[in-house]
This record gives sequence, structure tokens and C-alpha cells, in this order.
Amino acid sequence: MKKLLIVDDHEAVGVGTKAIIEQLENIDISLASTESEIEAVLRSSTFDLVLMDMHLPGKNGLEWMKEIKAKHPETRVIMYTGLDVESHFNLCVDMGADGVISKNSSSEQIRLAVQSAFQGYILMPLELMKKIRVYRNGANEAAETTALTDREQQILIEVVKGTTNLEIAELLFLSQRSVERDLSSIYRKLRVASRVEAVEKALKEKLVPEIIIK
Repeated sequence: MKKLLIVDDHEAVGVGTKAIIEQLENIDISLASTESEIEAVLRSSTFDLVLMDMHLPGKNGLEWMKEIKAKHPETRVIMYTGLDVESHFNLCVDMGADGVISKNSSSEQIRLAVQSAFQGYILMPLELMKKIRVYRNGANEAAETTALTDREQQILIEVVKGTTNLEIAELLFLSQRSVERDLSSIYRKLRVASRVEAVEKALKEKLVPEIIIK
């Protein structure tokens, strides 16, 4: 019996995904939607596969993935996102994820991706495979770095200052979800996995005005 954990802060998404995967045989499926639930289930059980939402309140999916991998290297972690898979695939794999599944995938695609993950494979659409390159050398990485947009730059400055997501949303007249999406884009462009790493890189590479650093 394979053990699968589905993590999504939207409980309905987790329940719906579980219903899709339950059509496969010999899989014991657990759900977690809050930070306390995730911590509790990871303390009490180990899993063959974790389907991890990328955008979670507090600690994000990539941070949870790194923590799980540090304690249980044999556990495969697939990032589960409603955002564009193409623009996040390399970041997720570089950070240690075993693949990425779009929440917009069909039921059959989700089941096939889970089956493939259990067997040690990563399933991706052919068109995506044509567009992305999983392996890139340092020169390619530098050439492919994308500049932050003006709004992303504003958000990065606030992150360095220690402003919370909710405070940033109010300051820039955005929804908190929009701020989370922009932060995900910032992490991808800076090739980091968390706020702490983003701040460290921003300070080290002087990506924010010196007056902010002081």
C-alpha cells in the first residue's frame, strides 16, 4: 500500500484531488490544509509521495518540500500549482522537487502523474517538454535571468523591510493572493525558495536601494 499526502490550503481542492486519485488502487491518502495539520501528519507518518501546494500561508510549498526532503530523502514531492507550470518547473526541480502538476490538469492526467511519480518518473506534457530545459549551466542561467517588474521591485523592497504580505497588499492596493503570486514570480526570477533567501540575495547583490538596506 502506497502512502500519499495531499497538502492544499483550500480544503475543497484537497478533497476533490483525493476523490480523483482514490480511483487508483492500493493508495492510502491523507489530507492536510493548515500549518498545524501539516506538522502533525508529518510527525506521525512518513509518505511515499507528497502532492504539495506551492502557495500556502506562512511557510510556502517549496520550504515544506525542502524540510520533508531533509528528514525523509526517499519521499517524493510533487509541487501542485494553479499557476503556469512552464515558468515554475525549473525552479521547483532545481530546489529538489520531483516534478510539478498543474491544478488545471484533467483527472486522468493527475492520476497518471501520481502513478508515474510512484514509479520514479516525472510526467509532463510534450509541448512543455519542448519549451523548457531542465538542465542549464551557469552561463545559461545568467542569460535567462529575467528582470523584476516595477511592482515586483516594490514588493521586494517591502519584503527586505520586513513588511508582511497583508501589509504589502494594503500598501499597494492589491489582494493578498496577488502579492503571493508576485512573490512566487520574484522567487523564480531570483532562484530562491523563501522570503529569507530572497532577502539575503537582495542584500548580497544590492537589488534594493542602499537607503532601504540602511
